[in-house]
Amino acid sequence: MNRGPTKVYRHYDKHSGLLYVGCSTNVLSRTYKHENGSHWFCDVINITVAHYETRLEALDAERSAIRNEKPKFNIKSTDKQNHA
Repeated sequence: MNRGPTKVYRHYDKHSGLLYVGCSTNVLSRTYKHENGSHWFCDVINITVAHYETRLEALDAERSAIRNEKPKFNIKSTDKQNHA
């Protein structure tokens, strides 16, 4: 099911460290959910958003970003990292 344009967003800390990468059709709503439920959200200083024509393109971009950019708090990336 294609729900139209989808965005991939990145949350960064004050040192430009990548905290989280996500995919959503409504980045503002998703950001509020992170604010209320993610312990790391208090460290977010900057959010970037990239727009994609289809959800499939956005999901591919999100997976690639998680794999290649290794955000600190994505579950998929933290399984492979030691965050002591």
